[in-house]
Amino acid sequence: MLIAEDWALTAAHCVSTANFFVSAGDYDYSDSSANKQFRKANLVMHLGYNRSTNANDIALVRVESAFELNSCVGTVCLPEEDVSSGQSCWITGWGTLSSGGGQPNKLQEAKVEIISNDDCMDNYDYSAGQILPSMICAQGSAKGSPIDACQGDSGGPLVCETDGTWYINGATSWGYGCAAEEYPGVWARVHVFRDWIEESMVNPIEPAKCPDFCSIFSADVDGDCECPYGTQCIREGIERNCPSSAGIGGYASYFSATCEDCTCEEA
Repeated sequence: MLIAEDWALTAAHCVSTANFFVSAGDYDYSDSSANKQFRKANLVMHLGYNRSTNANDIALVRVESAFELNSCVGTVCLPEEDVSSGQSCWITGWGTLSSGGGQPNKLQEAKVEIISNDDCMDNYDYSAGQILPSMICAQGSAKGSPIDACQGDSGGPLVCETDGTWYINGATSWGYGCAAEEYPGVWARVHVFRDWIEESMVNPIEPAKCPDFCSIFSADVDGDCECPYGTQCIREGIERNCPSSAGIGGYASYFSATCEDCTCEEA
């Protein structure tokens, strides 16, 4: 979601590195429309995202050059107030139309209703403490069946309208399956991160750089670099001897960006 001409908001679990492109003005990704604009991602910012709990599943991406804003490309406002339980909002994405199903070529949209965190744990099957303050639950309904985001929608928007203005209140984060009545979808609660977003846009922090022989040019969200496919990290001639976010030798092909004598060799 564009929140400025050169900044996009997404979910942290979507961006392990800055090695990707951001597309704007897209609607049908099978169509090579002149309305589409592509920019190389220059910087990925993130909070202390926790893969185990899905806490702080939010990220900022700065693109290499600003997008041209026009009738097909626009920005969405950061929320001035937190979203309320029972409020109707909209989600969009190119995710699968059912769990494990096929993906559409054209952008889909759906109406959902915000569920309070307490209700999400008390009246549905999420465990106590599983829905954190940095998260939003929501679910829609059509013809008696639940409406939800699904695989491939991650990082996409949950937008809510107030007095004619649309605000980005959520980034698609996680859930159990898709559109299960007992498991509403879960989004990152953007309002919680507003101060961090604004500060990061003014004072961006460069991610650690990786050596040229790596498959990525900047460290991932855990501060690790990745060896090319088919190779693993070696230090001092010993396999699985490299420091990483999982400890010494915790990963075969990942190593800490701060390691000066780590190399990659064929496995």
